[in-house]
Amino acid sequence: MTADGPGRIIVFLFFLPIIIIVVSNVIYDVSAKSIREDLNAYAGITIIYSILAVFYFLLFIILNPTGSVSAELPQVNWAVATFALGSIGLESGYIFLYRAGWNISLGGMVCNILLAVSMLAVGFLLFRETVSLIQLLGVLLCMVGLIIIFQAGGDKKKPSGECPAD
Repeated sequence: MTADGPGRIIVFLFFLPIIIIVVSNVIYDVSAKSIREDLNAYAGITIIYSILAVFYFLLFIILNPTGSVSAELPQVNWAVATFALGSIGLESGYIFLYRAGWNISLGGMVCNILLAVSMLAVGFLLFRETVSLIQLLGVLLCMVGLIIIFQAGGDKKKPSGECPAD
């Protein structure tokens, strides 16, 4: 890749998804922490998914004016169902994380560190990806970082003892 012209566009398009994910995760975490505690978590998630369903349906129609959702059904495999299950866990987990009293700066960081370590193992075990010594050193640094954070007191807020779903 060159520093000029098409090479720059390729580099930008390579990193654009990371930018979108990071910005979206910040919005996601701030929103998850800001959902009113007197709103039933499952009612909130139902409303969120209703908005998402309408948005994605409209996006599908705009980007595929001659297509139909029913024509896409034969392409659906197990990954669609497990993606939905993973999404249920993510939505519920983050709302409960913040309702349990985690600080936004610590809760998201702990989850993302553990996710990064988990994905390294998943990549190696399920997709036969190579794991380098540098990556293993990164895992070690992440684990040491978590130990330091929790030894230093990390999140000072104590759990309320209330059910986060209420």
